[in-house]
Amino acid sequence: MTIIPVYNMLLIPSADHFVRTSLYRRLTGKMPEADEKVTLIVTRERRKPDELTEESFYPIGLTGVITEVNAGGYIVIRTQYRVDIESVGISPQHRIDLIVSRRPEIDDLDSDGEARRFDAVKAALRKAAATYRWDAAIRSYVEQWSTLEEAALAMSPWARSSNEERYGILAEDSLTGRAELLEKYIYENLEMIKLRQEGDSEQQEDNRRHYRENAIKKQQEFLQRELEEMYPENMSDIRKLEIRIQESGMNETARKEAEKLLNRLRQEGQNGSETGLIYNYLDFLTSLSWKKEEFRDIDLAAAEQILEEDHFGLKKVKDRI
Repeated sequence: MTIIPVYNMLLIPSADHFVRTSLYRRLTGKMPEADEKVTLIVTRERRKPDELTEESFYPIGLTGVITEVNAGGYIVIRTQYRVDIESVGISPQHRIDLIVSRRPEIDDLDSDGEARRFDAVKAALRKAAATYRWDAAIRSYVEQWSTLEEAALAMSPWARSSNEERYGILAEDSLTGRAELLEKYIYENLEMIKLRQEGDSEQQEDNRRHYRENAIKKQQEFLQRELEEMYPENMSDIRKLEIRIQESGMNETARKEAEKLLNRLRQEGQNGSETGLIYNYLDFLTSLSWKKEEFRDIDLAAAEQILEEDHFGLKKVKDRI
C-alpha cells in the first residue's frame, strides 16, 4: 500500500478525489498505477517528504484506491474508510510505514434531512453561479453533484479553509456532525468567494475609472494642442515653455530638470509665490544655444557657471527654487 502525506487537502470517505499526477509523484517518489491501494495521511505542517518525522501526522487517515490515471495529468482516488494511525515509521530513504486499524463511524444521519440540506446548498450554489459570465457552464457543473461531499470537494481548490478545519471534517465520527461541517464549509467558502468577487469588481471599477480619467485628460491635451495650433496667440505661457523645452535640444540631464520645474510651475499656478522665479529660470535654460557644438554636452553645472556671470540675479533664483 502506498502512503500519501497531504497538507491542506479536504479528505472525505467514500468519495472521488482528484489529484495531480505531478503532486502524487512528488509526494510518493513514483508514478501512479490503476487499482493501486493508497492511504492518505494529513501532516500537521507543510513539509517536504524528506523533512517528515514520526510526529508530523494527525492520528486519523483515509484509505482509498486509484481508479483512474488520466492522460490529462491527474488521477482519481476513490476513498474508502477512515483509519486510526497506531504507529508511524520512517526509513532512512524517507519511506513511510504505518500500522493502522479501521476507525468506526456513528451512523446517525437522517437521509431526508440530508437531502433537504443538500437541496438548500445546491440552490445557494445556483444563485451564486448566476453572478458569473459563464453561469450556464457553472450551473451545468453544479447539477452533476448529488451529495454534500461532491459539492465540497468541487469547491475545495478555491476554498480558503485552514489545514486544521479540513482535517476536522475527516476526524468527525458522527455522520450528522460531518454533514453539518461540510455544509458550514460550503457556505463559508461561498461567502468568501462572493467577497473576493465583490473586491475584484470594485478593483475593476477603480481601474476603469482611472483609465477613463487618463483618456479624458489625453483628449483634453489633444484638443488644447489643436486650439493652440489654430490660435497660437492664445497659447499659455506654460505651453510655450513646454514647446521651447521640447525644441531646445537640451541634453537629458537639463531636460529632466526643466520638466521637473515646469510641472512645479503648473502646480503653483499663475499666483504662486515662486511662479515668476521659476518662469525666469526656465526662460534662461531654454534660451541657451543647446544645439550648437559648444553647448551640445553642457550640463547643469556649466549652465550655473553662466548664471554666475549674468546681471539679473538668476543664480540666486535657482538657489531659491
